[in-house]
Amino acid sequence: MCIFVLKSKDMQIQLHKILDVGMCYDILRSIRWDSGVKCTNCQSETVVKNGKVSTNIDVQRYHCHSCKSYFDDLSDTILMVATNLYIIG
Repeated sequence: MCIFVLKSKDMQIQLHKILDVGMCYDILRSIRWDSGVKCTNCQSETVVKNGKVSTNIDVQRYHCHSCKSYFDDLSDTILMVATNLYIIG
């Protein structure tokens, strides 16, 4: 068995114990947005939830009231690039 451990600040996550995709996204959100969700375009905190991504119900969408942009949990991350390559390839 291959064991992966992700460390962030004071949090240690044993990835091999995570069986649920939704739980993985919950952990991703808690690490990425640890001080609150900020717009990936303008860094504003005037952001509201805006449904889920149609291709993955575990990924939360957001809408920024300041710059009117839309983004999700994976926007501007390496995971977004990897997901797009998987869907395309």
